[in-house]
Formats: sequence, C-alpha cells, structure tokens
Amino acid sequence: MQNIALLYHPKIVEAERLARQVAETLAQTGVAVHLQSAWKVDALRDRLDQFDLLITFGGDGTILRTARACIPHSLPVLGVDFGKLGFLAELKPEEALDKIPKVLDGDYWLEERMLLHVEHFRGDDHYATYYALNDAVVARGALPRVLEIHLSVDGAPVTTYLADGLIVASPTGSTAYALAVGGLIMAPDVSAFMAIPIAPHLNVVHGLIVPAGAEMQVMAHTHHGAVLSIDGQIDLHWHNEDHLTITIGEERSRLVRMRPQNYYYATLAQKLGQGPGAHHRFRTRKSFP
Repeated sequence: MQNIALLYHPKIVEAERLARQVAETLAQTGVAVHLQSAWKVDALRDRLDQFDLLITFGGDGTILRTARACIPHSLPVLGVDFGKLGFLAELKPEEALDKIPKVLDGDYWLEERMLLHVEHFRGDDHYATYYALNDAVVARGALPRVLEIHLSVDGAPVTTYLADGLIVASPTGSTAYALAVGGLIMAPDVSAFMAIPIAPHLNVVHGLIVPAGAEMQVMAHTHHGAVLSIDGQIDLHWHNEDHLTITIGEERSRLVRMRPQNYYYATLAQKLGQGPGAHHRFRTRKSFP
C-alpha cells in the first residue's frame, strides 16, 4: 500500500491533529498521502481508483460516509475511532501511529459488509438510487403524526403500519437505529436484512427479517410531512406518491481488521456494557438461594 487517503472529521480537533501526525509519519517512509476532510470525500470519487487504502479519523458516521463514496471501487477502509460507540472503527487513537504502518505491511484481514441498494420512485418515475451501509428510514416530519406505511416483500403485501416510521436495516445497521427501537441484532456476515417499525400502533408484526435475495417494497402516506433518510446522512422530503424498492446489492464495503475473526461478539458485549468488568444487574443462577 503506497497511496493512502486520510479523511478526518472536520469538527473533531483531535481527529484532524492525529490525521496530520499520521500523514507526516507515513510521508517520511515514502508513502504518498492525501489528507482532507471526510465531509468532502465525494470530491474524491473520480480519483478513488488511485488509492490503496482510505483511513478515517472520526466516528462510525465518518466510516458510513466514506463507505458510500467508495462505491463501486470497494476500497478498503480503516477506521480510527473518535466516536461514541465505534462499532465499525478498528483502532483506538492511541494505537494509530503504531498499527497503521503494520497494516501497510500487510498485517490485516478484510471484512466485507453488505450494502442496501435503495431505488427511490416518485409515482411511475425513477427518482434516485442510494446505497446504505446501515439503513434506509422513512419517518414522520416535525409534527408528531403517524404515517400509514405499507410493507411488501417480493410483491406480496405483508402489513400496514400506523407508526412514526419504518427502518430497513442491513446486518451492520441492526446495531444502530434498529437496535434503539427494539430490533434484533444480526451478525455482520448474516445474509439477510430487516424491517422494523418505529413506535407502531397495534400491530403484531413488530419486525421482519428476510433473506438477502428478497426485495422489500415500502410506501408511506401522511398529511403532515415525512422524510427519507439514508444512513442518517442523506435526508430528503418524502412525497405521498414516493415508494422504495430495497435489496441487498452486489456491492460490498470492505473494512480493515487486525483483531481476531471473532472480534464482533466481544466488541458487541463491550459496547453494550455487558463485557468483562461491566456491572451486571442480575445474579447468575448459581447465586440464587
């Protein structure tokens, strides 16, 4: 790896400072380094095939933004974590200067993550195509008024929700917004995706997991405004004649890993406060009288 892009969160001073320090260190070893704000990563789209690796300095949102920009190049992304949870990032800031050169020497493995392929239609017209590493969400606007949301799979109607919204999440996104509203956690290598409503009213279909080869169709109606959000970063006004078809696309996001292959489960326990050293509210069976 001889051509590296370093992308930092522009509002995190420590992230930019470390990115510049890493850039200086790598440049001294003869590596070609490009340094810029992650918020301007779209400007690199025409040059992405020149890079061997993208390194982000920020939170998981910075990785989401970078991963979408990489399509269709599937460039490997290494995350240095300056966020609150850091499910996607690989390195802690204090590890970066030591471990990034090891990555450049080949001491890593690549983890592939599935992406949602979202086709947005307005009436009979194709409006836009989006890719999401986490999720696509149709939700109410500023007024607290429910949406009427119709969910179908492979053309077969499944249910109609009266709810604040609907989340369609990839396995990666199952630990994001979907988890916050009570969804199940899917391991990142599970070949499936899920739909889960936000605050549904009197509906027994609280969530649905379908195989990766399926297609979800989503329609939503309201008289009070709604929005479509992709990974919480692309936000658009929703029209009542809008509808979505959502599949798992052929594209993949590739994340650089240095931890053991079973890292996900230990990380999950740690991030959710259930790992070694965490406070447990419940006694084990053996501790009962």
